[in-house]
Amino acid sequence: MAGSRARLHYALGAGLAGVFLAGGYLFGNPPSLNWGVYYGGIRKASLEEFKYNKYYMERDIIYSRHGHYGLVSVRHDKLQNELQLINNGKVDASNNIIDTHTQLLIGHLPLFLHKNPERVLNIGLGGGFTVGAIKAHPQVKHIDVVEIDPLVVEATGTHFREVNNDALNDPRISVHIHDGRHFIKTTPHKYDIIVSEPPNIWVSGVSMLFTREFYKLADERLKKGGLLFQWAPGYEMSTEDMKLIVKTLRERFEYVSYWVEGFDVAIIASHEYPAVDPAYIESLLAIPRIKYDAENLFDKATPDFIVSYIQTPVVPFGMIDYHLRDFNLVNTDNLPYLEFNTARNMFNFQKTMKESL
Repeated sequence: MAGSRARLHYALGAGLAGVFLAGGYLFGNPPSLNWGVYYGGIRKASLEEFKYNKYYMERDIIYSRHGHYGLVSVRHDKLQNELQLINNGKVDASNNIIDTHTQLLIGHLPLFLHKNPERVLNIGLGGGFTVGAIKAHPQVKHIDVVEIDPLVVEATGTHFREVNNDALNDPRISVHIHDGRHFIKTTPHKYDIIVSEPPNIWVSGVSMLFTREFYKLADERLKKGGLLFQWAPGYEMSTEDMKLIVKTLRERFEYVSYWVEGFDVAIIASHEYPAVDPAYIESLLAIPRIKYDAENLFDKATPDFIVSYIQTPVVPFGMIDYHLRDFNLVNTDNLPYLEFNTARNMFNFQKTMKESL
């Protein structure tokens, strides 16, 4: 019996070896599978570009630990003086100009729209840039930060303090090592603003933060006049995927629209029209840290420019139903279209980038 099992194992091994050898003829030499399965690799134009970025750029790993959810690392790019938070090989946050714009927008935009944001929930810590922006607003009395991986909290709290406004060092902040969906289902608190900034949708479990059922839970945890703010990875989504998120939100909220920063998408959902107050924006810009962030985020850090930016989302709030005409799908727990679409889109990256809104 043992001999039969051994022969079976050898046969299977030989068969797999044959598959990979055949791959050399089908996909080129060496086989594309040697590098294309890497998340970063499929974004490179060639094997040579991938190898250069992986092996030859001047980067130091200054933090690296394995935990329950995989490997969390912090990488320092010496040439660019760039810090990157890396989760299982994927950069989830950094202080480069593109990521910084997105992270600051996620933190400041909902607080520019809500005039009395006393309690805020931030799902997904990342590099802490978003919560660093939120805590710059003096009206905020308490911030609940939910992060599922304690190693992300450790890495961010240790290595990103100088670039994220020392995000976690504030008595108003409570950090919860918790699953975002379970937290929002069980917390007794209600919030003026909920910021949902999870990892990419194809990551296991994240799709459950983009479904009809999650938005129902979030709505039940919003105070009257509250705002739900949703980040989405436009670079991994088609136009139809973007409509799917908006349609799912619109099923629950009267007012939904979004802004695009690079290839990231910032979505606002609420039951009341999100009107911007120029005088309020002007008062916020008198706060040094908010003015500093605004100068890094906007072309002009003036009240008029910021008001104009906020008042011109990709689709006007009053036109969102027209934008969604004849589109009837919604993303649900049982039918998580987005999870599978975004996983597929990773392997069609360049086309998706051009099609995304």
